[in-house]
Amino acid sequence: MVDFNDGVRRASRTLIPMFDPLAATATLARRLGHVFRTPFFLEQALTHTSFRNERIDCQIDNQRLEFLGDAVLGLVITEALVELMPERREGQLTLLKSQL
Repeated sequence: MVDFNDGVRRASRTLIPMFDPLAATATLARRLGHVFRTPFFLEQALTHTSFRNERIDCQIDNQRLEFLGDAVLGLVITEALVELMPERREGQLTLLKSQL
């Protein structure tokens, strides 16, 4: 506990180091037990747009990968709906897909 001379005792906190993307992705890969062929894509996937907007030295974010992921997920869902519901018309499948 830390006393700030205002009579309030607060739990001490560990200082957060400056963000080091290489160290962060290496730590994540080690914890997952996986070796990424292209660590850049892992860093990109984990970088939110808000972080990029706050850091002048950050040149990437996950928006393009999110766009690609949405398209892949849409394809998988579409294929599953078509196979599982052959009697449904296109409009019904579209509605179901949008609800999923």
